[in-house]
Amino acid sequence: MSIRTNSIVVVSGCTGTGKSDLGIEIAKAFDGEVISADSMQIYKGLDIVTNKVTREEMCGVPHHMMSFLDPRRDNYNVHEFRTASLELIADMWRRNKLPVIVGGTIYYVESILYQNYLINTDKKLSEETREMLDAAGTDELYQILCQVDPESALQIHRNNKPRVRRALEIFYSTGKRKSQHLSDQKCKASDRNHLGGSLHFKKTLLINLDAETGVLDERLNKRVGKMAEKGLREELEDFYSQHKESLESFGIGQSIGLKEFMPYLKLDDHERMSGNGRNLFKEGCELLKYRILSRAQTREVPKFINLNTSSDFHDVTVPFALNCVSNFLSEQEVISAEDLSLPHAALMELPDREHLSRLVDSDYERKSNLIHICECCQKELHGQKAWERHIKGKLHRANQQRQKTMNQVSRHFPLYLLI
Repeated sequence: MSIRTNSIVVVSGCTGTGKSDLGIEIAKAFDGEVISADSMQIYKGLDIVTNKVTREEMCGVPHHMMSFLDPRRDNYNVHEFRTASLELIADMWRRNKLPVIVGGTIYYVESILYQNYLINTDKKLSEETREMLDAAGTDELYQILCQVDPESALQIHRNNKPRVRRALEIFYSTGKRKSQHLSDQKCKASDRNHLGGSLHFKKTLLINLDAETGVLDERLNKRVGKMAEKGLREELEDFYSQHKESLESFGIGQSIGLKEFMPYLKLDDHERMSGNGRNLFKEGCELLKYRILSRAQTREVPKFINLNTSSDFHDVTVPFALNCVSNFLSEQEVISAEDLSLPHAALMELPDREHLSRLVDSDYERKSNLIHICECCQKELHGQKAWERHIKGKLHRANQQRQKTMNQVSRHFPLYLLI
């Protein structure tokens, strides 16, 4: 079957749902090539901790936008990613290949999905402003953002220096806050009944993968264990020894999978072999599991098809998805009435391919990115789902009880008795 021009397939979903595997299976079945939409896998190095597919796992399928960027560069942005990806898609169509986008990083995926998704900053920054931004540290940049655009500051983690800086560049180059740009975009999209604007390509099939929380927990535990077996410790130590002098300024320096191990990596070789060193490495592994899971649970994406991959991935999910892609490329109904009755796949109604607005809460992006501060636990949580998980957790409840007890004690006893 020939690949139809202007068709793309997007496989999205949170960590541990099988995106990479399904993307490869689709590319193999329909003569496609994969474009990775993961903001951490663009860098050279750290293949294990960022969970890049190996050459063997690719099964001969060409993969693009992976391992091409020097990790010392911290100013790569989604605009550059979109430009390069659209060029790759056009080239694949010329060669009669099916582009399969696999991600990863939701704003990378959406930059390809939607027209007019990104904020254009045609005016260049003044030299004075650029020097000010270059000289400012991570904390200082975040404080500036809190002053000029507090709404955007609530949507960006204070340690995500590239995104904080990008929001400031938008403000200083356009004279308008990033939050206002996004509000204006939503108003225009609402007028057209589109969530993020028109789709970039009308022939777009988006398959979102999901799984039950318990299944994800188990998969991520196994994943981190396999990372250790593949040489995670050695990879981290080698990378740190090469780049430790300027690591804090690297784009990859803030990635999940590196910062969790910094207490261990800052030890000398002798200390790393000690009991304390082994404990710090183990703590890094546990923190890595927690951060990956938290990241997975904050993800909310617009969906065409939502598949539950909790069980029977290769025997059920993959064949079902391949059938959907085949129908899509043949311009048939992607999902039949018979498909909708199957118990193994949690499917959403297929919308008009022009837009996605009926499938999601129009406020999903704000909720999924909002930073919550837990004063009781002295902790920042990224996203509504991470916040809900935290306040239901044992640690939060224990801290609440401890705070309640302390408050009761302070009310019943004079202050001088507590000193």
